[in-house]
Amino acid sequence: MGVLRIIVQFDKLGQTWNAWYENFVESSYGRSTPEEALGRLVQLDRLPDFEPCNIELVAEESTDTQFVYSMTPARVVCPECGGTGQYTGLNTVETCSMCNATGVLVAESKL
Repeated sequence: MGVLRIIVQFDKLGQTWNAWYENFVESSYGRSTPEEALGRLVQLDRLPDFEPCNIELVAEESTDTQFVYSMTPARVVCPECGGTGQYTGLNTVETCSMCNATGVLVAESKL
């Protein structure tokens, strides 16, 4: 899965901030601050392909009453194989056991 967008919008009637995954409004969570609403959405509505993940504000699409975030899988190059997926020893070349031949590791969540 690639980039997923999260919308956090102020509800004037309810005086709360609501967060939801774009195109999935039925999974909306409200709180008193945008950060709390975003945190609650990510904690309670986890998506398997995005755990753990990086969440960044898309400033050019955000306003005073609506914030747009992009959520991407957090991956780092495997330090054991250097991203090749193969471990090269003195006398052998094997599938990297640290990353299972993917070349990447899932990083720790920042939330």
